[in-house]
Amino acid sequence: MSGGHEYRHRYPVHYYDCDGQLRATLPAFLRWFEDLALLQSEDYGVGIAFYEKEQVAWLLSRWDIRLHRQLRHREEADILTQPMAMRRFLANRRYAVTGPTGAPVAEADSQWVYVNTARKRPARIPEEIFSRYGVAGDVEDLPAPAAPAAVERVDEQREFSVRMSDIDSNGHVNNIRYVEWALEALPQDVLHECTVSRLRVHYRKEMRYGGDVLARTQLERGEGIITARHDILSGDEVACALETWWTLPAAP
Repeated sequence: MSGGHEYRHRYPVHYYDCDGQLRATLPAFLRWFEDLALLQSEDYGVGIAFYEKEQVAWLLSRWDIRLHRQLRHREEADILTQPMAMRRFLANRRYAVTGPTGAPVAEADSQWVYVNTARKRPARIPEEIFSRYGVAGDVEDLPAPAAPAAVERVDEQREFSVRMSDIDSNGHVNNIRYVEWALEALPQDVLHECTVSRLRVHYRKEMRYGGDVLARTQLERGEGIITARHDILSGDEVACALETWWTLPAAP
């Protein structure tokens, strides 16, 4: 799969991108990825003005992010993105992150849904989008990033309410908030002592201002690694399913 036009931008790791150990957080990577996709769309003439005129939007469906090493405060992330393929109303986009020396930091695959915002339904991707991004016509098969494993046992949970600051320009909870809620439902020793190595996300349902949120976590501790299954509940429905992998610190 050759893909469409590549697009690249460099992001400094600011203090507000970091955790207590001055490591770039998962939400920081997601902010860079979201921003980079929008920058490419804006530069190619199919950005926010196009969305508003045509009453359309791209909604994120899935993530699979693999991290090879941690970026730290004041380093720079050189991030490349590329639309890979499209089918009907679905599109796959990849990302690759390198550090200051050019060594790989992370890679990611994502799948997005093209939506008619007036009808609140998926819409067929128009030819203009294909041509602007340099993507060939509809492919016969468009594989999605693997889904996270389901929560079967609740070891930790946290409750939240959706705030106005959680809402984005599409009128629903921004996709990064679900990841932040999931991380809040992890034990402190995992967040502080372990290093995240992978994230999978499947967004299933929109959430809006004023709703109640329950973030649940199931932990599996293995040899040198902790696997966490997460889900975000809106009422009785799973609005988002996630899975994270954490590497334990090396023995002294």
